[in-house]
Amino acid sequence: MRLTNPLHFTEQHRFYVFRDFALSDFDWKVISQFYQPMVGAVAAALYMTLYHQLDADRIGYSPLEQQRKLFLSMEIDMGERGRRLLIEQTSKLEAVGLLRTVRKYLAAADEHVFGYELQRPLSPPEFFRNEHLTLLLRDKIGKFAVLALKDEYRLVPPEPLAAPGVSTEELSVPFYEQFRLNVCSADPDLSTDDKSDDGQAGRISGESAAMFRYEDILARTPQTSANRRFIEALKRRPDQLAVINMTARKYRLSLQETCRLLDEDGMFTEAGELDTERLTALASLCFHQARKRTQAVERALARGSSSNRSGESGNVSDDAFIAGAGGGDVEALRPAVSAVSSEPAEPLLEVPEPLRDEFDVVRYNRMLRYEPYTAVLERFFRKGSVPDYLLRLFEKIDVNYRLSGEVINVLLHYLYVRKESWSTNYIEMIVSNLLAKQIDTFERAVAYFREESARRAQAGIGEKERKEPKTRKTSSGRKPKLAVVDPAQLGEQPDLSEEERERIRRLALKRDGKLVE
Repeated sequence: MRLTNPLHFTEQHRFYVFRDFALSDFDWKVISQFYQPMVGAVAAALYMTLYHQLDADRIGYSPLEQQRKLFLSMEIDMGERGRRLLIEQTSKLEAVGLLRTVRKYLAAADEHVFGYELQRPLSPPEFFRNEHLTLLLRDKIGKFAVLALKDEYRLVPPEPLAAPGVSTEELSVPFYEQFRLNVCSADPDLSTDDKSDDGQAGRISGESAAMFRYEDILARTPQTSANRRFIEALKRRPDQLAVINMTARKYRLSLQETCRLLDEDGMFTEAGELDTERLTALASLCFHQARKRTQAVERALARGSSSNRSGESGNVSDDAFIAGAGGGDVEALRPAVSAVSSEPAEPLLEVPEPLRDEFDVVRYNRMLRYEPYTAVLERFFRKGSVPDYLLRLFEKIDVNYRLSGEVINVLLHYLYVRKESWSTNYIEMIVSNLLAKQIDTFERAVAYFREESARRAQAGIGEKERKEPKTRKTSSGRKPKLAVVDPAQLGEQPDLSEEERERIRRLALKRDGKLVE
């Protein structure tokens, strides 16, 4: 918990607890064996106290109460010493991933409220995959105790299943082979997430881009920075913070890169407004430079791994792969100003076959609405990196042509599903039509492409005719087709007599000038 003034955290401040899970006996065992040695008994007791602010069979938010209740439950003195102790224990829980602490300002009551959002403990396999937690546990209980825990929770199959030569066949049925949803309409009441769930909005899955908080950005901004006062003002400007997060998500920026860009000269006007065009331009430049470096490293590692395979058969380097960023949670950066319930129930787009195991129809369409086009491109080009010319082309469409992101995603969907040409000229021709017809929303884009499909179907233009344009050729250089007589069509002809044959022969010689009468 980052607090510099102890008076900002007192027993008179109110608090709430949020959790969206319930712990089993196994989870409590993991906390006692893995987490308690790292954070201590007091922090573990604090986690249990916060957990039981809600009944064991409930999830959600606890009522607002004064923090005096926590001090009394933990037998902590209500004074500066006790406050520092409670801050220290919450910081330990935050560092190991069991707690997320937020502070909300209630303008109507002119007070700050603290929120404790509990996180589920990691399972033993996930815990040991986290190098930092494993090393910290080793420092606390020793190497051999950690090895004993790994052996206790090792996932070893029975001996017959671990024998060589055992083959595995996948028999599971995907969702869309067993069930079929009505794709003509969606129920907004069922598809709308709870927008007040800040705990869900603050937690980001491992494969999604980070959502940076105001405190994280401010902590990495130097005190001597010329833009420090503007970054401090972001606390009251959630709209600008949302723009920063969307830009960071679109161009895969880390927190350090984002803070460095915000510290650039001219990033904010004198009135404190964020220059979004400059931020987008610098973020795009940073994205392409990082992409070039990553591709160069991948090529170097691939050359090294191929040389190792040629020298030693079967010896493959584990470092021959570099993890790429996924598209991820669509709602993590969803602006709070737009609600799904206000959207009309329009016909939805079908999920492409390769993505049906990952998305249902509603989630896929929400991804097309709210994800940046860079994330959608990465989902469509899964087996390799996205070609550079496509990234630059759609960046020009986004930045220069100012085509809305959801319309770009619908265009990408139809190019992918119809197996259309990805050439620059073809895509720019479609974009020109979209701009001329002022297609600026998701629904209009879907209607436009469906009308185009119907028009092409009525005109009798098939897939082959769309992919292979006809070439015009002049008929001036062609030779005329000569009539050929098929003997089979003539039937049987009567034989000529000797007089007729002689007459025909003499007539032919006469025409050739070889016979003179």
